Amino acid sequence: MCPKIRIKFAIYRLTKKNILATTKEGRHFNYRPTVPETTAMDKTVAELFQHLCDMKKGAGIINLLAKLNLVPCQ
Repeated sequence: MCPKIRIKFAIYRLTKKNILATTKEGRHFNYRPTVPETTAMDKTVAELFQHLCDMKKGAGIINLLAKLNLVPCQ
């Protein structure tokens, strides 16, 4: 799949999930977020963990934290 199509598909999916809003100006489309970034991130993580076995969630979090390069927010 060509990168341009992947981007269009990602925008389409985010619009369908009401994460992005679209406005058309002439021939161009403008996109803006409808939810704050942290809200979207929290929802994504919650959806991911809904698909994991309860007994594996703790190990998954530990493995993830071990692999991440955490930097304090400025």
